[in-house]
Amino acid sequence: MESSVLLVLALIVSFLSLGGICTLGYFYYIDRTKREVFWKNQSVSHGQLEEMYGALYDGLNQLGKKEKETESFASKSRSMLGYTVVKLGMHRYNSAADDVGGNLSFSVAFLDEHDSGVVLSSLHGRGSSRVYCKPIESGRSSIMLTDEEVAAIKTAQQSWQAKLFVMHSTKTTNN
Repeated sequence: MESSVLLVLALIVSFLSLGGICTLGYFYYIDRTKREVFWKNQSVSHGQLEEMYGALYDGLNQLGKKEKETESFASKSRSMLGYTVVKLGMHRYNSAADDVGGNLSFSVAFLDEHDSGVVLSSLHGRGSSRVYCKPIESGRSSIMLTDEEVAAIKTAQQSWQAKLFVMHSTKTTNN
């Protein structure tokens, strides 16, 4: 009983395979015939060929110029992106003047690839809130930083390194 089922399945598979091969052959024949009819009806003179090659040559030259322009633009963009905010770190805490609790005070560091930018601190108290902004150049400030501001800067630097590791890991696993 099982051998007859296998025989029927084998016949069905071979029939479908033969049908597929015939279909592919038919499409190949039609494609070849269309190409022959097209090229038989085309009469291209020597002058027309030169004109076509000239147009292709001009097109390739323009493409080369566009490629150089694109490379120049990409290079300028890459250099400018180095000065955009890409590192962000935040540290929440209770300030010395804060008798409320709840870690309502915070410091946030906004840094570029070169560890330059600003650190913004907000000190919250029951009667008042104060906001300070200090410049950062290469991870340091000309104004004395609090421990919380230093922690925000370190968090920003570490988050950037973690992102670079993840991006690097993703690239290596996809290749």
